[in-house]
Amino acid sequence: MKSRLKFFFRYFAFWLALFILGKIAFLFYQHSQSFHLPFTDWFRIIGHGFLLDLSATGYFVLLPLVVLIGTSFSNYKLPGWLIGGYTGIALFLFIIITLVDFEIYKYWGVRLDSTALRFVDKPREMLASTSWSMVMLLLISLIAFMSLFFYLYRRYVAVLLANSQKPRWVGLLFFVLLLPFVFLAIRGSFGIAPISVSRVYFHPEPFPNYAANNVVWNLGHSLLEKKDQPNPFKYLDDQTARRYLDELFAEDSTRIELLNNRRPNVILIIMESFTAKLVEPLGGLPGVTPNFNQLCRESVLFTNFFANDSRTDKSIVSILSGYPALGKISIIKFPNKTQKLGIISRELAQAGYQTSFLYGGDVDFANIRSYLVNGSFQNIVEVSDFNKSQQTGRWGVHDSYTFQRLYDDCNASDTPFFKVFLTLSNHEPFDLPVRPRFGNKTIDDKVSSSAYYTDSCMGDFIQKARLTNWWNNSLIIMLADHGIKYPGNTIVYYPEKYRIPMIWTGGAIKSDTLITTYSSQSDLARTLLNQLNMDASAYPLSKDIFRAKHQFAFYEFNNGFGMMSDTAKYVYDNDLQKVILNQGGISDFFLQCGMAVQQEVYDVFLKN
Repeated sequence: MKSRLKFFFRYFAFWLALFILGKIAFLFYQHSQSFHLPFTDWFRIIGHGFLLDLSATGYFVLLPLVVLIGTSFSNYKLPGWLIGGYTGIALFLFIIITLVDFEIYKYWGVRLDSTALRFVDKPREMLASTSWSMVMLLLISLIAFMSLFFYLYRRYVAVLLANSQKPRWVGLLFFVLLLPFVFLAIRGSFGIAPISVSRVYFHPEPFPNYAANNVVWNLGHSLLEKKDQPNPFKYLDDQTARRYLDELFAEDSTRIELLNNRRPNVILIIMESFTAKLVEPLGGLPGVTPNFNQLCRESVLFTNFFANDSRTDKSIVSILSGYPALGKISIIKFPNKTQKLGIISRELAQAGYQTSFLYGGDVDFANIRSYLVNGSFQNIVEVSDFNKSQQTGRWGVHDSYTFQRLYDDCNASDTPFFKVFLTLSNHEPFDLPVRPRFGNKTIDDKVSSSAYYTDSCMGDFIQKARLTNWWNNSLIIMLADHGIKYPGNTIVYYPEKYRIPMIWTGGAIKSDTLITTYSSQSDLARTLLNQLNMDASAYPLSKDIFRAKHQFAFYEFNNGFGMMSDTAKYVYDNDLQKVILNQGGISDFFLQCGMAVQQEVYDVFLKN
């Protein structure tokens, strides 16, 4: 019995040590942020994350403990085989989750959770976000660590099961008595509430808190959460929330007409990861987007415009359906829900527009195709519609080819037409078909170089479009799908990460102007439809930027939201249940409005 008892405690220590080691490895991998911390913060990260590590260890040792209970009257071979096989599988999952998390955090700024698994059915697109050299390095690391850790398990832990005696009734009793302690480790508390991720939060900056988290526990918890019911963001009773929303989205009778006719062609160019940090007229880096910079001076430029989230699959719905993002959930994965949303392509198709969607990648990725079909897009062009020789990018067809396809399609289309074009090249791993303008030594260099390439393709398209017969009757809207951390490695929930450019240009625009109103992607739907004198009643969470009584921009991140206006900005974290960023004076009205918006966004998801 003593050997099996020693085995269990050593097995427990083995997993606990691995989780702590994974935390330290994470700190080294994210050295650009962790090496700036005082060394004492490293100990605080490990200390504050210990209870989550203990909880994760409890989950991992629970099944082996059950095996030890069930084999109390068996010889050593049966529990050795069962626990050995389980440990091999568990080690594989632990290592692959840990390694993938390293890369996820580098680009997304959040730890791995169920959000990333939305794309697990499209492995090609998942792998496209990183370089092949990094994929090979991760595979080699997986094999190496798997071999090392399983050897350590066999050499120093499993050996205690070898030739162990049957513990019989005494051992059965001891192992059964260990169950409450394992469940206590899993629960992490004697109190009413079990452990949650907020337990690891200890630092005013986000990175140490993220580093203290246990990624395996975080992923498992996010998968087990009940996301369909009830609404986890029920801050207010329905009547109170409705009162705030009605006031927040109230409009006045002001009418600003930007267009010189009511039925122009509409080209909507959604530019991948085209953050405002790259656009010089918006305070971004100089010389990265010269063509876009020039257009800013000749077009209607929205200077305080924000993405609603950080992923393309969410932003498409925000832009076309006026539906703000849902944090960890993407409504586009639920066709039965998206078909109940308004989609501006549907409105335009009913008004006689030819509608098309162009993308150089796979539109089945993240369930985008079902959304486009629900939106009455009559023609969908994707990667398979291009020659194999043009499919040279990790994500598909590079922007030089797709901008040319957009130009050709416009020339061949009957009017009026509505075309949505999603660019592709400015996406990690930022592989380009040309020499990188700013080099590729750092992530910032890669982002700037790929943005410069996309900008050059866009500039060529605009230059040729000005000479066509459809230019004078066309409205071209350009905006980003979302912002990104780079350049500058912006903190994941800061407003700067979500600030993006939007311009309206083309021959259908009366004159250039600056629009300083705070607004976001979800406001485009109502604003555009009102300019076209079309019914916008299907977009209750979209406001007309030119008629709104209250200017504001709303965005969501992993488990929180941000609200911005001309007088105040704040970020609310649902894990901590408090405001974690406060810039300017936040009125109670403005705080309650943000809560009402997030509550309503989830209520719409549940009701659809």
